[in-house]
Amino acid sequence: TTMVDPAHRGHALGKWVKAAVNLEALEKWPGGRYEETGNAEGNDAMLGINRAMGFRVEFTLSEVAASRRAVESYLGAR
Repeated sequence: TTMVDPAHRGHALGKWVKAAVNLEALEKWPGGRYEETGNAEGNDAMLGINRAMGFRVEFTLSEVAASRRAVESYLGAR
């Protein structure tokens, strides 16, 4: 996860951090052939960085949240 304080956005900090991490990974695992990354679908800034670095969408993951009460209510109704 790469996070940039809103007061410091727009200075390419996310791009530089992502690039530095990837360069370190290449040095640590020179024979590596595959890397996985992920980010929120609505994070256009990081999606742009990922595309520029050559990443492509491989799969999409959705997460949902429900309260315990809602789940118990649903199960009790069955």
